[in-house]
Amino acid sequence: MRDSSVARAGGSTLTFRWADGADSERDPDVRPMGVEQSNSSMVFGDELVLKSFRRLEPGINPELEVLRFLAEHGFGNIAPLAGWYEYEGRLV
Repeated sequence: MRDSSVARAGGSTLTFRWADGADSERDPDVRPMGVEQSNSSMVFGDELVLKSFRRLEPGINPELEVLRFLAEHGFGNIAPLAGWYEYEGRLV
């Protein structure tokens, strides 16, 4: 994610982005979140969570936009945004 990796398959593109100023350990332990939820999440070390949506659609993700807005405006009681992924292509 730090390197803005790009994965392409079947005419679709998945691009990983790292937020400016975000920091984390380089090789953390990775594990599934392990709780019942509608999406899948992976925990990296004790500091980061990657939330994977089961249904991807191209376009703006409202959850990401709200978190980005709150982080940019100094709201301290939210989880900091470390990165995200962007999807372009057909519905998955």
